Amino acid sequence: MRDGIVGLKLLVYCAGLTLVAACGSVAKPEAPTASNTPMAATKVPSATPEPPPRILIWSASPIESGWRALVARTAKDWALERSWLYEMVSGSAEGISLEDADLVLTLGPVPDAELLAEGHPDLFFIAVGHAGLQPQSNLAVVGEEGLREDRLAFMAGFLAALVTEDWRIGAVVGPGEMPAESLETAFSSGVMYFCGLCRPAYPPFYEYPQAAALQGADPGEMQTALEALESRAVETVYLNEGAMLRAQAQQLAASRFGWIVSAEPPAWLEGEALAIVRFDLENAIRTALETWVDGGEGQSYPLQVVIEVLNEQVVTPGREKLAREVLADLMDGAIDTGVDLSQESANP
Repeated sequence: MRDGIVGLKLLVYCAGLTLVAACGSVAKPEAPTASNTPMAATKVPSATPEPPPRILIWSASPIESGWRALVARTAKDWALERSWLYEMVSGSAEGISLEDADLVLTLGPVPDAELLAEGHPDLFFIAVGHAGLQPQSNLAVVGEEGLREDRLAFMAGFLAALVTEDWRIGAVVGPGEMPAESLETAFSSGVMYFCGLCRPAYPPFYEYPQAAALQGADPGEMQTALEALESRAVETVYLNEGAMLRAQAQQLAASRFGWIVSAEPPAWLEGEALAIVRFDLENAIRTALETWVDGGEGQSYPLQVVIEVLNEQVVTPGREKLAREVLADLMDGAIDTGVDLSQESANP
């Protein structure tokens, strides 16, 4: 009996050792194995990209030619340099939507441009060629005095007298932002500012300057004016933009004159033009656009007049220097063009 009890205890003891050994053995987790099955990518919703800014170039008059075309081209190039959108429209305000525009460039005269800016405070406006328009927080004005074409004509007259022997000079001017008669007056004032009565010392004896003001678009009117200048021994002729737009290639191609012009000369005039007296519209427009992009408010940008010499043998550095000095006095208001601005009315 005692031996049986001892054996039973021994059996229980051995079983306990086996249990302790089993409990002390901890199974290690299996290492994860690579799977050839690709995991599905989690789709993250992306934000809709913002459309690029849009510039609306708006003119009440056609944009195809003249200073309006130059301004529109400058603004378009500026927009394309930044991959922005642009749109050119012309005509009345009816049917023109400002909804998607970030900036509106108005080429004057656009009626009620100031009221448009007041009615759209979230839009920025740049107005060009609007005489008497005042800047606002969202309205910049390029050329607050308007396009003073009388200044171009005055400087063209002075420069023509400066470079022409015996002052045998003339002008053919067409209507633009100012009446042709006013531009004729300003041209004659510029001539007299340099040479007074401008009487030639040698025959043929004519009174100079000889000038013709075009009234319509008839090509025969331009031809008649040029023939009259040639018959009076005129050597240097001023053409304003209004006359250049009405001229035909065959009329300007002849090299019987030296030309001073108020815009980029056409191809058929290449090599014959002595100088360009023009507005510096490109720099004014780009400055206004850059100021807007930088967060600046509306302000006034004076419209400067520049002289580009194309023939240095005729318009020598000394003559150019004198012309620029007179131009500076003209822009400062120290010289009068002879035109009564209170009586002027812009021609669209």
